[in-house]
Amino acid sequence: LVSAFKTLFPWKESGEKISRPEIRMPVVVQCKEFRCLGYLDRNGIWRDFARSHKLQDVVEWRHL
Repeated sequence: LVSAFKTLFPWKESGEKISRPEIRMPVVVQCKEFRCLGYLDRNGIWRDFARSHKLQDVVEWRHL
């Protein structure tokens, strides 16, 4: 239940809520160990834009 809540309502470590981009909109995604071009799918899962692989440990995102 906690992981589902964190997925639906993500927060930065500072306590600030992380907003969500539009579905399938390419954005720069910052993961724990790297940064890449990615998107949010319709199920709320962050994916790598080139291969559609699931991204783990997403910290934040930024518009292009």
